[in-house]
Amino acid sequence: MSHFSGEFQVAEAAKLAVYQLASLEAQSALMMEMDVRLAENLDLVRRALQARLVTELELAAAETAGNQAHANLLSLQKQTALQRLELNRLMGLPADTPIKLSSDIKLTAHWEEADLESFLTELEDRRLDLVALRRGYESQEAAVRASILAQFPRLNLGMSRARDSGNVGTHGGVATLDLPLFDRNQGGIALERATRQQLFDEYTARVFEARADIARLLTEARKLQEEIETARAAEPSLERLVSTYRQAVKIGQADVLSYYSAWNNLTQKRIDVLVFEQQLMQSHIALELASGRYMTRPAPKEDHTK
Repeated sequence: MSHFSGEFQVAEAAKLAVYQLASLEAQSALMMEMDVRLAENLDLVRRALQARLVTELELAAAETAGNQAHANLLSLQKQTALQRLELNRLMGLPADTPIKLSSDIKLTAHWEEADLESFLTELEDRRLDLVALRRGYESQEAAVRASILAQFPRLNLGMSRARDSGNVGTHGGVATLDLPLFDRNQGGIALERATRQQLFDEYTARVFEARADIARLLTEARKLQEEIETARAAEPSLERLVSTYRQAVKIGQADVLSYYSAWNNLTQKRIDVLVFEQQLMQSHIALELASGRYMTRPAPKEDHTK
């Protein structure tokens, strides 16, 4: 039986940090290509403006697109640097320790489908925090019974023996009662019962929250999977369009600006897929944490960013 533990949480956090870093590095590489192309595109538009082939409005649009792409690249590079620091922290390494991810780390675009009931079955036995609360409640139940028992005074019986100055011996019985006698230990009983109720309420709330989180994360993962499939389905047509423009530019039947535009659209679509895959990875790791269950993954598909 697997258990939800602090070590499991740390391992899952480190795994998430690795996948996030891999995603950000892949996004940065694609955005860098786009940034270079838009810079080249801007140079072409400026020369075309000098030749009176385009308008000032088209130049302004090219400048805006180039500036936005460069800003996006800088933002991704910043996120990547911060994610490296976070990974070093989780691994207990100095902040300046260089970490090179393995080249075979890929974001998986598909996950093993699982139903809600499989995650909820034995949930209370996998999540160590739930196990601890249940054991605490059971222990407190014993404390309540002990407190109730204490309301009945303990009767101590004994024998006494004495001898007076006339050398006359006497024998007799002794009986003592332990307090509390008058309040019947009601205060102690109330305290133990309140503690028991608090533990029960906390346990019930956590179980309810865990079940709700699992249901939400499963739904979220399925929706993200659909978005990934939809985005990936659009890639082939964009790739054909880029190829068509490339061939048309070579024979002078299309302008290079249109070619760059189609290429950038394809790159943005690939970045969108990477973002969806990163979000899917986050959802599934959160699902593992919420359920205390490790999910198997099929072999990753071929890297579509190349």
